[in-house]
Amino acid sequence: MQEYTREQLTKLYKELPNELKDWITSDDSNDAIYNVLKENNVLDKRCEQISILCRNVLFGLLPMENFHETIKKDVGLEEDLAKKISQGINRFVFFPIKSILNDLYRVEKTDGNVQLESTQKEIPEQKKPAKSDSYLEHIEQ
Repeated sequence: MQEYTREQLTKLYKELPNELKDWITSDDSNDAIYNVLKENNVLDKRCEQISILCRNVLFGLLPMENFHETIKKDVGLEEDLAKKISQGINRFVFFPIKSILNDLYRVEKTDGNVQLESTQKEIPEQKKPAKSDSYLEHIEQ
């Protein structure tokens, strides 16, 4: 899972539509995420990981169509559990603002195919330190 700095996320948040900002900060959306995770007995370290992935969808960093596979792979959930959680979050968190998310990702249907393109700007990569770090191990490729 790619990590973002607070500054990067703040910049993205400022560019979001007001309706989406309201939803992200609302008790309804946060309660919905909590309830889905509680119902599926996932109130452990995986809870934070799934919440971060929800945030990434809401910020335009992860298409909601990829949410199920991403929580399965990145969080390490079994297929059944990943399916239950993704269905619950899709229903209670993403569906109420689906039109806003579609605008955010600029969903275009052409000849029956759906094209996704995030309208969010790329987050600039953090610059690496100029001098070498003796604590980093060399990775062979």
